[in-house]
Amino acid sequence: MMIVLTVLCLAIVSYGNQEVFSLSPGDAIETTSMNQWSYYKISASYSFKTYIRVWLRIKPNQANARPILALSQQKPLFLSNHSSVIADFVDLEDHYSDSTYHSIILLSSDISDWSSIYVGVGNEHFESGPMSYQIGLDAKDRILCPNDCSGKGNCVSLNKCACYSNFIGKNCMIPAIELKESESVLNAHAYGYRYGYININSISSDEIQLEMEWEGLSGILLLNYDGNTPSSLPSLYSYYLSIILQGSDNSASINIDVSNIKDRLYFLLYNKMSPDPLSLYIRYRESSSSENTESVLWWSISVVAGFIAFVIAVTLFCKWKKCWLFHATLLEQEGSPGLAASFINKNYPAIQFSNINSLQTPTVNCAICFEQFQKNSMVRMLFCGHVFHTTCIEEWFLISKTCCLCKRDCSADDVINPQDNNSICETEDSSKSILMISGEKGI
Repeated sequence: MMIVLTVLCLAIVSYGNQEVFSLSPGDAIETTSMNQWSYYKISASYSFKTYIRVWLRIKPNQANARPILALSQQKPLFLSNHSSVIADFVDLEDHYSDSTYHSIILLSSDISDWSSIYVGVGNEHFESGPMSYQIGLDAKDRILCPNDCSGKGNCVSLNKCACYSNFIGKNCMIPAIELKESESVLNAHAYGYRYGYININSISSDEIQLEMEWEGLSGILLLNYDGNTPSSLPSLYSYYLSIILQGSDNSASINIDVSNIKDRLYFLLYNKMSPDPLSLYIRYRESSSSENTESVLWWSISVVAGFIAFVIAVTLFCKWKKCWLFHATLLEQEGSPGLAASFINKNYPAIQFSNINSLQTPTVNCAICFEQFQKNSMVRMLFCGHVFHTTCIEEWFLISKTCCLCKRDCSADDVINPQDNNSICETEDSSKSILMISGEKGI
């Protein structure tokens, strides 16, 4: 606790005596800083436009410069070589990715109530020498993006670039290799690194299988994705997954969950620990486990759908056939209110409708189901002369012993068989013959 307080006190005293420069909209100030941090003040009375952008660009050939940009109501406080920064806005992504361009972009309404506005520029490697850079302030009514996407992407929303193929980073300045499903190669020079990425939008599975082979002593493969904080790009300070590349067979395979990744999955091949170059051969495919899961799901759906279809088909078939076997069994049961099946078959045998001829008024419809008789329809004609489909009258005789039209008793043992040759079935008015069974002599 005493050490932390000492560091804080020293830092406050140090920047309390630090010179503060003025920064206004439209400025692009070139400077060389010998200090660990530098400060700029923006006039709070200035009438800003809708969007503001504070930016910093490192001069070329400064390999040891590692700046960090901060914006706050008070002077930003840098602690322990920038392992911690106290400020309202900090550009960590560009800091972690070692970008040469840094920016903080926000709505002017976000700072409209600030009484003072400070910009802090820190150099983590200030012991290695001075840092030359250019710093500026833009105020626009149009949406602003980092470095206007460096001409290698489109500004799709505030502070958001959609980078073209083979470019990544907040400002699309970092070259990268788009990894293909077949095979791609990432080459990292001695004490160097190389970026790559996979377009997740082209993948339908929630999981991919990554297969790797490498040539070199050892290295680290770091993975990260769009939207992860504090930086989308992988680095030693911010990553989603790390893979140590070492082992006697120089190969590895791993499954990666990509269900929560929307746009790109980034790779950083890190070789800063080896004096030898490192080559990584990498390919991916949608995980077989996901494919199997999908196959099982479709198979299960097919089985359930087939079972439902079978049940429906059996139900319809039973209804169509009128469940004759079931009804016939009921007819044979003692104590039934209707007629037994044996009695029905003996006294009212089934015949084809084509064997029935009309004398006067033809019977064309079944009085139970109201369907029209066809020539090949199987019917039963009662002694009263009324004709019904076999299954229709059988169902009726389950509950009654009378004709459903004229209500005559059909259970008498001495009923006249309506199919005796040349016999005529009469109604109550015996002078009106209705139907006649065709005999051998015809009519």
